[in-house]
Amino acid sequence: MGRNPLRVALTMFSIAWGIFLLVVLMGVVKALQNGTEAGFAGDAQNSIWVNTGTTSLAYKGFKPGRDIKLENKDLNLLVEKVEGVESGSARNNYWELAPTITYGKRSTSFELIGVTTGYRYLESLRITSGRFINDTDIKQNKKVAVLGKMAYEQLFEPDEDAVGKFISVNGVMYKVIGVFTDPGGERDMLRMYVPMSTTQYLYDKPNELGQIILLVNTDDYAESKKIEAEITKTVMDKYSINPEDENAVNFYNNLKEVARVKAIFTYLNYFMWFVGIMTILIGIVGVGNIMVITVKERTREIGIRMALGATPGSIIAMILQEALLMTVFAGYLGLLAGIGLIELIASFMGDSTVNEHGQSDSFIGRPEVDLQVAVAATVILIVAGVLAGLLPAIRAARVNPITAIKDI
Repeated sequence: MGRNPLRVALTMFSIAWGIFLLVVLMGVVKALQNGTEAGFAGDAQNSIWVNTGTTSLAYKGFKPGRDIKLENKDLNLLVEKVEGVESGSARNNYWELAPTITYGKRSTSFELIGVTTGYRYLESLRITSGRFINDTDIKQNKKVAVLGKMAYEQLFEPDEDAVGKFISVNGVMYKVIGVFTDPGGERDMLRMYVPMSTTQYLYDKPNELGQIILLVNTDDYAESKKIEAEITKTVMDKYSINPEDENAVNFYNNLKEVARVKAIFTYLNYFMWFVGIMTILIGIVGVGNIMVITVKERTREIGIRMALGATPGSIIAMILQEALLMTVFAGYLGLLAGIGLIELIASFMGDSTVNEHGQSDSFIGRPEVDLQVAVAATVILIVAGVLAGLLPAIRAARVNPITAIKDI
């Protein structure tokens, strides 16, 4: 190694580069994965959203073109009848209302949504002051409201306590009972939640639900599909909908998206490992070539060693030690450089991917190096060193001492 420093350095660089590339690529993939998972934090992952539309097929004497409307009792029906459904909630969106919301001299407009009490757990809401809507609010049709943090900021002064204050929504007075943050982002915090029963009464939609959201007792997509099928059958049986009609009732299964994203990152990780390992193999070939040349150049030395009593095992160990020294040392330099770069990027990012409300502003999260990647890289280095030096070492151990001494 001392006689051929340039050759050794270039070979070690190729190994270090392979490990460095593997670590950095895996760090980047982890950053993308962290950002994507943060995007799912806004809703409960094990949720199924039930939406209705218009029938497109005739069934049991009913003509196509019927508008299917969910009712209040459908929520209890699905929770009680469908096995695997833990709990549920409902909501009504009033997109067409475009309410003018006023407090004092301030006036603005944002989403008004009627919900039931369990809705806060579906959106992973965090109440920062006051409380959320409860059963009493629902039963008594109370005109109370829970504001998202950004909605609160548009109506109130920064340090003003909104709880207990009254705001006007198109002339109807609501008492603010709470303020919340939502990991779903800005859109979800620019909202105002009010009791479902109150909106049904005020906006002439008695007994009508826009959406039903159900929590299932599994995190497995395959199992959730079975539950979804039972939900579908229950709704279609109640409203006499053709089982082949895909337009009358539709579902959004959050676990389907979670499973799809997990699969994407699994394949992406496989690809990054493939790229990294192929790059490392190039370095291993280089080390193997060096060891072949080394054995050829040191044939006489090896012959003398064997003539003096060196065993084939000691000759193999000598060559393997040199190969391991190059691969492991170079690989750890690459590993440290990769980890250092990832940590440097993470330190510069800090909390820049998270805004003042604790929400992600980007699809890219913090990069990080998984401990498993470092352990796997170490194993790869050791195996690589052994593979690179094994064949040249075996060749060296088979050298005939007399022939080797006469070689030069």
